[in-house]
Amino acid sequence: MLMLHKGCRRVVRADLADIPVPEASGRHLPVPHHVLADTVVATAEDLGLPLRSESWGLSDDGMRLYGALDFDPIAKLRMPEGTGAWRMSSEGPSFNGIQQGWTGYAG
Repeated sequence: MLMLHKGCRRVVRADLADIPVPEASGRHLPVPHHVLADTVVATAEDLGLPLRSESWGLSDDGMRLYGALDFDPIAKLRMPEGTGAWRMSSEGPSFNGIQQGWTGYAG
């Protein structure tokens, strides 16, 4: 599940290709949101992770991308059903990479 702050909006992954990419400045080399999202989903698929659902959101200015990927249970991986999310947040020029973690919730 993706929870967004006031002012953010939900989008589908296909909409991310329409978001303008800011110009590079110094060491800041922006990655288009759709490239990041497509890469994360493709990597999960390549790893055999069964994607149950995906949710995407953007900040009001479109410069921050938020996402959550929920996966089906994986055989021999001991986690409660419906558990697991890939959380990412890009924070404009201060982006430190993808934050990943597992969260538990009743799925």
